Amino acid sequence: MFKKKKADLIVSLTTYGQRTQTVHHTIRSLLNQSLLPKKIVLWLDENEFASATVPASLKAISSASFEIRFCPNLRSYKKLVPALRLFPNETIITVDDDFEYPVGLIEELYNYSIQYPDHVIAARGRIINRQECTVAPYPSWQFISQPHAISGAHCLIPIGYGGVLYPPGCFHQEVTNESAFMSIAPHADDLWFKAMTWLKNTPVVVLPIATSMQMKTIEGTQESALYLTHNAGDANTDQMKALLQRFPELSTKLTSVDFYNCKTDIQFLLQQQQLVMLGKEAKEKVTEIRNAALFLENQQLGLAYQLMTLASKLKPEGTFIKDKLAAWQSKLKK
Repeated sequence: MFKKKKADLIVSLTTYGQRTQTVHHTIRSLLNQSLLPKKIVLWLDENEFASATVPASLKAISSASFEIRFCPNLRSYKKLVPALRLFPNETIITVDDDFEYPVGLIEELYNYSIQYPDHVIAARGRIINRQECTVAPYPSWQFISQPHAISGAHCLIPIGYGGVLYPPGCFHQEVTNESAFMSIAPHADDLWFKAMTWLKNTPVVVLPIATSMQMKTIEGTQESALYLTHNAGDANTDQMKALLQRFPELSTKLTSVDFYNCKTDIQFLLQQQQLVMLGKEAKEKVTEIRNAALFLENQQLGLAYQLMTLASKLKPEGTFIKDKLAAWQSKLKK
């Protein structure tokens, strides 16, 4: 029997209430990854659950690879803080309990962590917006949706539901300070974890949108989503401002001239431009380039889109390439 590859990773998540009846879908999607972590840990509130009350659907998949642990009720912070305390020297990936994850997610996060050592690697993210020397309202923070990875020291914030990889040593020592995060940002763990890596000068990489495009929301999990309850309205903005007030160093970083400085891998785009400049020689390869794009459509849509864009420059006539680009652009924006 074919044995899947394993990596030296811990995947940590939490759930609560009725979602314990559906979170097994999330766990199964993690156990079905192309690259397996050495352990998946689900954290449950010790006041809400005990071994005897764990749903049968979770007990059925418990193994050496997947275990259930109990911890104090730290709300959404349960997905990472207990793991940081238990595995302080491990690389930890967090995910949410209301999604089934695409089979290549962990492998993509891991591969990028090798390419970008000592970075936080996020499948999805936003760009923190600022105005008048403070943060702009959270709804104005731009969602990142592009076909290539982007890295930055300041303005990029991971969105936890897509999957986030945290290398050991990436956090400020305050990260597990329960009294601090429960008073400053009780319902905004993403903001707290961003603040703690920002204080430690740990940069962030947000992956190509194609990495997480195949995520599936688990039916029946959104009725009690955090954004519909505690973080409705502008609560995230208020909690971010509270973090800036508590840690003045963050305000200095926020107002710095390089706050919006980001880097992206432009080598591929430079190669495209060089091909375009070659003129006739490149035009003779347009079919090869187009076919390569079609081959990658279901594997790396962002790269496929870039290749097809090049093909469109080399052969602007005809509708096939234009139609493909339009369809792929629509998918990448979702």
